[in-house]
Amino acid sequence: MRAQRSPWLVVAVVLTGAFAVGINFTILAVSRPVIAKDLGVDAATFVWLISGPILANALVTTAAGRLGDLHGPRRLYLWGMVASAVFAALSVVAWDGPSLVAFRVLGAIAGAAAGPSSMAIINLSVEPAKRSRALGYWSLVGAGAPVVGLIVGGPLVDAFGWRSVFAIQAPLVAIAVAIAWRLLPETPRAATARFDVVGNLALAVAVVAVLVAAERGRAWGPAGIAACLSVAAAAVGAFVVIERRVSHPLIPLRNFGRRGFVAPIVVLLFAQFGYMGG
Repeated sequence: MRAQRSPWLVVAVVLTGAFAVGINFTILAVSRPVIAKDLGVDAATFVWLISGPILANALVTTAAGRLGDLHGPRRLYLWGMVASAVFAALSVVAWDGPSLVAFRVLGAIAGAAAGPSSMAIINLSVEPAKRSRALGYWSLVGAGAPVVGLIVGGPLVDAFGWRSVFAIQAPLVAIAVAIAWRLLPETPRAATARFDVVGNLALAVAVVAVLVAAERGRAWGPAGIAACLSVAAAAVGAFVVIERRVSHPLIPLRNFGRRGFVAPIVVLLFAQFGYMGG
């Protein structure tokens, strides 16, 4: 049995890993034209180098949270971090545009586990009176890591080439995994939880449709945007129906009747809208 760890040591460990994964989303944003030229890809169509990982993360984060309930947050956190390190290493040897985008998207899917799992580990490790402070640090890292990625990405690419970004990130994530494996306490599994496959698919369709409308709206015009938003609305309606009927919903709909649940989501929506738009 693992020795009892200081809760703030646990917080530091999981946030180190979350930071190493979080910088991945924006670290190449300012260097996309250079990478596109090197790989022989049109920079305008290479937008998925940045948007693909963000879309993948948004798509699987909720599912990752439920998988953490089923298999234990610590286990999912470690496996997600290991896979993220592997795909970062593969990105170093990407041979063309599609391979680089694929490795980054798969890495984002793996890294998505770090978000909800790290939050769950913090909730399980820190006493309620100090939990808000710990989650404040979690939010700071979640918002700050992509900013740091933007700052360091350009100079790294200018000095050492774009592959250096992943050559540095892969061992950093691997080190974070080693530290987490050694120091993170065991976490329980939810004995009665079930994975809501149909609800997750409906939510995924809604998220993809909205993000595709935002991403490709300029190219597709009003008709394309309207079609995507119609699909999203239908998927949201299906999601609500499904969540009302299943015994283990992906997101309990009763939470949306709680002001303390809805208000932070609305604030975060507008904050992310302005932050990512900028």
